[in-house]
Amino acid sequence: MELVWKIATTSLVYAHRKVPVELHGFVLMNNHYHMLVTTPNENIDKFMEHFNRRLSNCIKKFSGHENHKFANRYKWSIINSQSYLMNVYRYIYQNPVRAGICNKCIDYPFSSLNFPASLQKNLEFIPHLKYKDYNKWIEQVPKNEINEVIKKGLRRTEFQVPQKTPRYSRTFLLLTPSTGERSQSSLENSYFM
Repeated sequence: MELVWKIATTSLVYAHRKVPVELHGFVLMNNHYHMLVTTPNENIDKFMEHFNRRLSNCIKKFSGHENHKFANRYKWSIINSQSYLMNVYRYIYQNPVRAGICNKCIDYPFSSLNFPASLQKNLEFIPHLKYKDYNKWIEQVPKNEINEVIKKGLRRTEFQVPQKTPRYSRTFLLLTPSTGERSQSSLENSYFM
């Protein structure tokens, strides 16, 4: 996994140099990844083409496998609400916790929560929230039904809470910490993958 993490992060830098985007969050799992980006130039497809091609070619080079590295084309969802965005951050970072790999998000080494300063600089990494300021909230594990609502919402082209969602779950998704200061990045063209 260490080697794949190195390949993934260098592929992110490569793609960012080809097609600049604002990376806000990234978690690599053993069979998939989650990413939160903003594309000011509406060029998500070009960025992902460079990232996935580089990632696949490098994995193929090191593993010798000729088959597809990804089962399907990547999927994205536009996030256009601050409260939904905050919950998507938590959903991304808690992926290894839900999988039983670690107990806390910060303990998972293959996450942008643990990007070294040099990588943050090369990627112009711009999180909407900083872990040190929001660690209690990020680490708070919501009920399974909340994660299911987020998962279903992310299956849509534009993130949307399904109509039949219970009132408790809808209210929970709206209760997010205030980010205080405005981030350098707006929500416009923010994508989850």
